Amino acid sequence: MVLPTTGVITASGGGYAISLSDANPQVVTPVYFLQPEEPTSALVTVVITNCDRGNNGPENCVTPSTYSVDPQPILYSRGAGTFTEANAQSAGDGTYIWDLPFATYVLRQQGWSYSYVINGTEYDGGTGYQFTISNNSPVTIYIQNINYVIGSTGGRN
Repeated sequence: MVLPTTGVITASGGGYAISLSDANPQVVTPVYFLQPEEPTSALVTVVITNCDRGNNGPENCVTPSTYSVDPQPILYSRGAGTFTEANAQSAGDGTYIWDLPFATYVLRQQGWSYSYVINGTEYDGGTGYQFTISNNSPVTIYIQNINYVIGSTGGRN
C-alpha cells in the first residue's frame, strides 16, 4: 500500500474535504471533537400549599396567601451557600424556582412554625428537609403545610 505524500483541503457544503494526491502539497489537519460543558446545576421548584389535617393526610390545600402566610423558604448548603426567595428565578404565591449548583441542601420555611408534609411524611415545622442535587434533572418538591387547629371551632392560626 502506497500513501500519498501530498494533499489539499477544499471547502465543501459548510465543511471541508481533504483530497490526497502526489500533485498537491502535503496536508496536516488537526481535528477537534468538541463536547458540551458538563452541567453543574439543576432547576429546583418548591411548591408550597397550606392544608387542613385530614384523616388520610392533608386536604383542602390552598395557596399561602389565602391565609396571609409568607412561608419564606430558605435553602442552606455547606458547599453552595444560602438561597432565599429573593434570589429565586421566579417567586410567586407558594411557587419558587431556583437554578441551584449540585450540592446537598436543607430546606426550611422561616414563616411557618407548625408541621408540614412532603411525599406523605410529616415533619415538625422547625425541622429542615434535606435533599441532594447530583445531576441536571429538574427537581420539584411539594410541601403541604398543616394548618394548626385551635380548639373545637376549627379556626386556623
